Amino acid sequence: MKSITEKLFELQLLMLPQAPVQGEEADRVKQLREEVPNALLAHFDRLVTRGKRAVSCVRHGVCDECHMRLPSGVAASLARADDVALCESCSCYLMPAPEEIVALRQLREEARARRLQKLRRILASAG
Repeated sequence: MKSITEKLFELQLLMLPQAPVQGEEADRVKQLREEVPNALLAHFDRLVTRGKRAVSCVRHGVCDECHMRLPSGVAASLARADDVALCESCSCYLMPAPEEIVALRQLREEARARRLQKLRRILASAG
């Protein structure tokens, strides 16, 4: 399941070339706009109408839009897909860079597997 910021990023890619979207792209824009909460969409629209990017990738703890280092708490919160974060400097929605998303998901799966192994060892020794 895509996070809200990933949906906003896809919406930004479709809308920012400034040419009116038509056909399948227009349908996809409409679908994405329906999936995003109105409060987030209003902030997104304000930035896009000014010609700015509304969603920025974060690489190594740095916002790609304003190139400012993020506080460690904000950078850590990006690991959770259920949270939406804003850059304090440029007001862009933040999302991990695509290559970091894959790495974060892999780390989560590895941690889950380690927890399951530990639980199985505890249950085996108890039973």
